[in-house]
Amino acid sequence: MSVGLQIRANIFELNMQLEINDMMNIGSLQYEFNKLFPYLKLEFYEKDHANNKKVIPKNIYNNSRLLKEFIVSRNHPQFIIAPEMTVQQLAESFAKYYSLITKVFRRSGNVWLSTSVTDGWSLYEQNKQGELITAQMSDNRL
Repeated sequence: MSVGLQIRANIFELNMQLEINDMMNIGSLQYEFNKLFPYLKLEFYEKDHANNKKVIPKNIYNNSRLLKEFIVSRNHPQFIIAPEMTVQQLAESFAKYYSLITKVFRRSGNVWLSTSVTDGWSLYEQNKQGELITAQMSDNRL
């Protein structure tokens, strides 16, 4: 791909966004998120009330649950997931508007790794790194 095409492709990717709708179910949100960021995975967890904010990995919310079930305030602003948003900003937004604990995982070959160490990276950067690592691991297998 030429430099000009690469720049246009990057601009196109950065202009893509996902508008969050209270009537979306978790499965639809995860599907749309994965279409936008194919090397990232979004999971929602229950809060362990006995340990305050500790995540219980076994308690992933059912995909059919609607976001409106988790709304903190009915008058929250429109929430849009954009490539320049960091993982930390994404998690904070879901906590603030929907009281959901959110974790983002990045594909690394055939496994999904938590992005907790790189939460300051944008979703775009996370996705690109997942793409590069996965491609590199694929090339090494040949």
